[in-house]
Amino acid sequence: ADFVEKIATEVEITLNKLETEEKKKRISKGEAEKKQEITNTLPFFGIKQRVQQLKDKLKMNRFEETRVVGVVGMKGIGKTKLAEMLFEEKKCEFERPIFFKNDFRRRVEKGQKLDLL
Repeated sequence: ADFVEKIATEVEITLNKLETEEKKKRISKGEAEKKQEITNTLPFFGIKQRVQQLKDKLKMNRFEETRVVGVVGMKGIGKTKLAEMLFEEKKCEFERPIFFKNDFRRRVEKGQKLDLL
């Protein structure tokens, strides 16, 4: 648990640094929503290959232990979509599957209720 907490803290620090830079360049909310609508309707070229590569890195079905792999890259290249697709494909293999997006720690710090069970 301490290992995962340490990783979460380091990831949060890195994300906060990136977010600070992005806030300086932020586009208007309306434009962002339109862009998101368009993005959600576009196909993800090569995503199946990337999901397979991620599964290979995690060595799914080979170990009984917890595996952690970082997915890093520039904003908007599909890191979250990749993780969501892998999660959707594999969640039936776990007792309590939960997908945490980047805002998880902030929501906990603000005291927002999370449905974890």
